[in-house]
Amino acid sequence: EEFPDLERLYRRYRTNPNVKFLAIDVNREDETPERARGFIKKAGYTIPVAYDSNELVTRLNAQGYPHLLVLDKTGHLRLEHVGYDGAEHLVENISKEIDKLLAEGS
Repeated sequence: EEFPDLERLYRRYRTNPNVKFLAIDVNREDETPERARGFIKKAGYTIPVAYDSNELVTRLNAQGYPHLLVLDKTGHLRLEHVGYDGAEHLVENISKEIDKLLAEGS
């Protein structure tokens, strides 16, 4: 449900060399890299996607899905968002944080 919002964010910043997006699909239940690629292709999403066998999720201590992280260019966590309810103005809130980081040069 959150992917359309993520795709809008990605498209807004994709030409900015200082902003990188990566959606990470997680090995849960019957998920496979092939299923993930099929979902992305069928929906027409263009955001880059990687596949995790749960190692990264464990290292990041992800507590729910979706789990969004905004890191500055030094790798410091600047924003963390868990879950999705459709009323949270995700695009606007994350855009504000990205724009703030860009203005700071971070």
